[in-house]
Amino acid sequence: MGQWCEELFLSLVCLSCAGVRVQSNRCNLYNASPRKLVERHEDAEDMGGYFVVNGLEKLIRLLIVNRRNYVMGISRPSFTKRGNFYTNFGTQIRCVRPDQSAQTITVHYLSDGDCTVRFSFRKREYMIPAVIVFKASLIASPFFFFLSSF
Repeated sequence: MGQWCEELFLSLVCLSCAGVRVQSNRCNLYNASPRKLVERHEDAEDMGGYFVVNGLEKLIRLLIVNRRNYVMGISRPSFTKRGNFYTNFGTQIRCVRPDQSAQTITVHYLSDGDCTVRFSFRKREYMIPAVIVFKASLIASPFFFFLSSF
């Protein structure tokens, strides 16, 4: 009997962690008149749609945000509108700094076999050929690249 009660308690605790959407059919404010809402110390004009978890209001994101520091391969038809030779393929990474500020970097694949790196800096968008980014990240002289191109 004790184990059954413990399992029931654990399942109830897990269900209560999920929260209840305000004004949904599971909420005690469902179909309440504005007068009833005011009697229960709620806002009469509140439309609901958010969750209350442990007494705190939580909003659910409507847009999907990339995982931090994780490369995703994507296919978007809007990439082809960026210019000539652009395909709908690319990779994207959302880099997050220790201060929680983020920068999204996208590598676009072009139909001629080239790649461009897209990023924003001071609210301006830049698109640089990937070869230039790779060369800038290596510690080597231009003479090294000249010799390696043969």
